[in-house]
Amino acid sequence: RLLKTSDVENLGKGELQLMRQEIFARHGYCFSKKEFRQRFENEDWYVPDTVDIRGRLTDIEKKNIALIKRYEKYAEVYGDEFGR
Repeated sequence: RLLKTSDVENLGKGELQLMRQEIFARHGYCFSKKEFRQRFENEDWYVPDTVDIRGRLTDIEKKNIALIKRYEKYAEVYGDEFGR
């Protein structure tokens, strides 16, 4: 589903990163960062098989990624201990 700003506006940078990386993981992205690789290896649905998932993303996923990235940047600059 298409995310709304209300879905992401109060999340911290780490939560936003994980949310975005999960979209990639669901398409079989092979993570080079150990933290993401270990996080998703525990999921039954995660089957890593590529480093280029661009052709696999839906239009909705692309829009969601753009929204999440915008809020990740916001969280990095303006975030506080409450994720706002």
